[in-house]
Amino acid sequence: MIHGVLPELRKANIAHAVTLGLPRLHGRPFGSDSLSIVCFGPSLKDTWRHIRRPFMTVSGAHDFMLAHGFRPDYHVQCDPREHKAKFLTHPQRKTKYLLASTCHPKVFEALQDHDVTLWHLGEPETADWIREKAPGEEMIGGGTNVGLRAFEVAARLGYRRFKVYGLDCSFRFGEQWAGAHPGEAHSAIPVRCDGKTFLSSPVMVEAAGELLRMILKYDIQVTMHGAGLAQTLIAEAIKTQELA
Repeated sequence: MIHGVLPELRKANIAHAVTLGLPRLHGRPFGSDSLSIVCFGPSLKDTWRHIRRPFMTVSGAHDFMLAHGFRPDYHVQCDPREHKAKFLTHPQRKTKYLLASTCHPKVFEALQDHDVTLWHLGEPETADWIREKAPGEEMIGGGTNVGLRAFEVAARLGYRRFKVYGLDCSFRFGEQWAGAHPGEAHSAIPVRCDGKTFLSSPVMVEAAGELLRMILKYDIQVTMHGAGLAQTLIAEAIKTQELA
């Protein structure tokens, strides 16, 4: 998760990132193409075969897709912790890496001499620092995890139609992710949705709610793939809207 993770670490990371001379992410007009956003939830193990280009990965989905023979078109990262560099063990020359300035220096080291574009998180803990130290640079809002932020980054690339994979916001068979992950697993809690019980966590429940509010608020088209709390919540909300 992004918020609540060592504000001073994030500021130190930004101070390093802005010295690297990287190009900034600038907005483009909306087009008609769709983009797949590929997250690292456990349902990705069922759905990866259906993903088509162009697609954007986050978190461990980058190396997961490479291991299955598919090179990401884009990869988004924003978490400030050092262990996130472990998700980039096989950087690709033809992948565009869209990194938040909050990313750890080790992440930028892992992507040295690759196609890296920089953007700034619009978050309370660092917004004042950016206004003071990097005045005039655009900040990008979004949700509390990188999967939700990916929508905002993709919108800057001109996309408004999305196919979403692995954004489950729940466990499956005790697994929180589709593969090995160096982070700490969340404490599981049962959550009921549409007559089904999911194991989730408070932060994942919050993320599912944020995703739903984003879909309802903005002029975007989102198709969810896989089976998890988030997919069930979105399907139930759409069904309720259609019956209203």
